[in-house]
Amino acid sequence: MTEQKQILVVEDEALLAELLADNLRDGGYEVVGPALDVATALHLLRTERVNAALLDVNLPGGNVDSIADEMAQRGIPFAFCSGGTLNNVAARHANRPVLEKPFTAPAMLALAERLLSSGTRPA
Repeated sequence: MTEQKQILVVEDEALLAELLADNLRDGGYEVVGPALDVATALHLLRTERVNAALLDVNLPGGNVDSIADEMAQRGIPFAFCSGGTLNNVAARHANRPVLEKPFTAPAMLALAERLLSSGTRPA
């Protein structure tokens, strides 16, 4: 695992956000958030060290694309979390990895490791 293990969790369902965060912590990652909406996610992205992120597709307070755009611009890897289709995601982000809900802890941790090994850099 890389030394930089700060993962931003963006999920509007509080119980699922805590499950994601707990599984990441159990896997040795530092969790930033969880953020339950777009404004909080953008604030954390701009003020905290973030090396990767798991982004829920459907969020209150705006479109997930604003978060994805900023992460892409900063070179921070991310994946979407979705229980359905990615219709709400801009075509420019269609090639990003997806963690399908319901997920297993091993699948989520494997994806987190893949994101971090794909060329993270400090935020």
